[in-house]
Amino acid sequence: MASIQKWARGLLRRASWVPLRFPTTGFEVIPATELLGEEQFDEFKTGNYYPVNVGDLFASDKYQVVGKLGFGSTSTVWLARNLQEHDYITLKIFARDHGDTCRDEFKTYQIIDKANPAHPGHRHVRTALDTFTIGRPGGDHQCIVQQPMWDSWKDLLLRNPTGRFSEALLKGAYNISSAPSITYTPSASSSTQTLKPTTSCMPS
Repeated sequence: MASIQKWARGLLRRASWVPLRFPTTGFEVIPATELLGEEQFDEFKTGNYYPVNVGDLFASDKYQVVGKLGFGSTSTVWLARNLQEHDYITLKIFARDHGDTCRDEFKTYQIIDKANPAHPGHRHVRTALDTFTIGRPGGDHQCIVQQPMWDSWKDLLLRNPTGRFSEALLKGAYNISSAPSITYTPSASSSTQTLKPTTSCMPS
């Protein structure tokens, strides 16, 4: 019986995605002397940031980087493929001297994840899917795995020709802002509460 169950699980298990092979020609190459993003920081030059490249594989070849999403003073963020789960995720790779920041952030996500699931805004608040360590001579780098997000509220507003949010979108924003951990600020021009536009993003 056990062998039959094992055989059945094998049928249901999907094969992992094959890592992509990215072309090395056919496009303009930026000179190595032209520094971009966090490469301009002294912390990058001293090895504090992890030098990620498109196509890199992490976590025992589970995640493959396909593009850069952004960077900040503590980390860089990358879009990646989850080869095992056939999905896309984001990798937030912390600078080597911000390991404690990563661990504290992950603990916060764990608390959020245990919040009341019946709350209307609960499913709209992103938490962490996984964490792992990238070993490197001179100091390791901590990484948090999350679901990808859409535009920030500020970017979404800038792309709206009317310069205003619709009533339906604002109702959705209220559900999110009243959920745990979301930061909002009072509007200077009205008595309502609005999401802080530069630090909150639309759920995917």
